[in-house]
Amino acid sequence: MDNKLGIILTSLHGRNGTRVYARQIDLEQNKKEKLSEEEKEAIEKALKVSEK
Repeated sequence: MDNKLGIILTSLHGRNGTRVYARQIDLEQNKKEKLSEEEKEAIEKALKVSEK
């Protein structure tokens, strides 16, 4: 798959509620630097799965 555009969803769960954040990703423009380590890991795993 050549498409390197997408979104990543992050949810934070706590006693008082849940917050969900969406972030646009453009790997062709190398806009990965602002992602957390967990988000980077999730993207790497997703890319490996899509290559199969």
